[in-house]
Amino acid sequence: LKIMRDRSPAHARQYMLTPPEPTPAMVLGQAIHMAILQPDLFRRHYVRRPDLDLRTKAGREALEALQAEYPCATILPAEQYDTCLAIRDAVHSHPYARKLLRGQTELSAVWRDPWYGVTCKGRFDCLSSLGVVVDVKSVADASPRAMQRFIYSYGTYLQAAHYMIGAKQLDVPADHFVVV
Repeated sequence: LKIMRDRSPAHARQYMLTPPEPTPAMVLGQAIHMAILQPDLFRRHYVRRPDLDLRTKAGREALEALQAEYPCATILPAEQYDTCLAIRDAVHSHPYARKLLRGQTELSAVWRDPWYGVTCKGRFDCLSSLGVVVDVKSVADASPRAMQRFIYSYGTYLQAAHYMIGAKQLDVPADHFVVV
């Protein structure tokens, strides 16, 4: 929907057929997301890379050994790994966020659109026990003005509407969509 909003249905189809490689910011965002919502899986999917000088043969060999030891994991630089843990801890220690994130996390859902009858899907970050659909986003600037730009630029308002329609179609008791 976001691509069709800004470009065309043909661009959206091309994106689905050949998705782009994730950027470093996207990789970090995915790691933060998992650290917050699935801390048990985070430690299996992400490994902290020690400070290595990758300009040296010894540093490159140490990295290769780490990659061989954890072939299915994403190896994050120490600073990024530590950032993920710090953000996770900050979110879980925040009084409102902690309450909002109590519930079922990472739930895939499929429903039929009530107007056009097309099959829709989504993945709820958290269905809170408070009756809230919670979506976790990582941003560089969370000021009100920056968040307004972010919500429009990334189509979060479209996602919110889509997920709330899905929750209603699936009889999920959710009255609000909240971004953490």
